[in-house]
Amino acid sequence: YMQTRELAPDLFYNIKYTWKQMLPIAKNATFDEIKSYESNLFDKTYLEAMVYGDYIKQDAKKVLSIFKAKTKTKGIPKEEAFELSYLNLSEPETVQYVDKLLVNNSCFFRMYEIGKDSPETRALASLIGKAVEQAFFTEMRTNQQLGYIVASYPMNYDETYYLNFLIQSGDYPADELNNRANTFISSTPKIIKELTNETFQQLIDSAVERLERKPKSISERAMKNKNLIFEHNRDFERDNKTIEALKKIKKEEIVVHLEKMISEESRKMANILAFAENHVNKSGAKSSFTDLPDWKSAKVYD
Repeated sequence: YMQTRELAPDLFYNIKYTWKQMLPIAKNATFDEIKSYESNLFDKTYLEAMVYGDYIKQDAKKVLSIFKAKTKTKGIPKEEAFELSYLNLSEPETVQYVDKLLVNNSCFFRMYEIGKDSPETRALASLIGKAVEQAFFTEMRTNQQLGYIVASYPMNYDETYYLNFLIQSGDYPADELNNRANTFISSTPKIIKELTNETFQQLIDSAVERLERKPKSISERAMKNKNLIFEHNRDFERDNKTIEALKKIKKEEIVVHLEKMISEESRKMANILAFAENHVNKSGAKSSFTDLPDWKSAKVYD
C-alpha cells in the first residue's frame, strides 16, 4: 500500500521523479559524485526557522548563525527557491493510474477532492472522514474480508483536501477491489443521511474536542506553531474558525456535498490500481495517459 500511495504524488506534484526515472541514476552513482553533491547541497538556500523553548532572543539568533556558518550557505529570496506545486483540477475529472508491482499483493487507492482550504472545508473533511471510516473498514475488511489493510481518511495536499480510500489484498486483484469499493462509496451519502441526530452530534463533539486539545509537550507546541506560521500564514485562529464551522454545519449539507463529490458528473477523482505480479487485470483497466510527463505538461499546477 505504501508503494501504491507513492504513485499519487507522481500525479499531484509538479516535480516528482518516478522510481523508473531514478533507478538508473542510483545504479550508476559513484561515491565521488555523492561527495561532490554533498559539498554543493547548501550553496544557496532560503531558510525558514523557528526557535522555540527555553531560549532568549539572542540565543535564538545564535542558532541560525551557527547553521549559516557550518553550511557556508548563501541566502536567496523565497521566490528564487524551489517550491512544490500541486495539481489543480479546476473542472470535474477522473484520472486513473494503473501500474504493476513486484509483490504478491494488489492495492486500490482512490482520492476524491473535498474542496479548497477553508473552515467549512476542514469541517466537512473531518466529519465525512469520521462518518465513513468505520463503515468502510467494517464492510471491506470484516464483512468481505478483502484484505488485512483497509482504510479511509481525509488528507490535504497544501490547500486542497481529499477523502482517500485504500485496500491492500493478497487474494483479489486491484480491479476487483475497485469494483467492490465503488459499491460501498456510492452508499456513503445514505450512511450519513441515516445517522441519528445524537450520533451526528457525537461526531461534531469529537472533532471539536480534538481541536481544543492542548499540546502536551514543548515539541508538540513547537510543531503546532511551526505549522501555523509557515504552512498557514500565521493564522493562529485557524482551529477556532474550524470549530465555529463545525458547530454550524448541518447533516443535510454534508450529504449534498458528498453526493456531488462522488458523482461521476461532478467528481474530481484520482483512481490508482496497482496489480500484484501474480494477479491478472481481467477488466483491462488502463491509465488515463500513455506518457505521464506529457499528461502533466498539459495540466495546471499551482
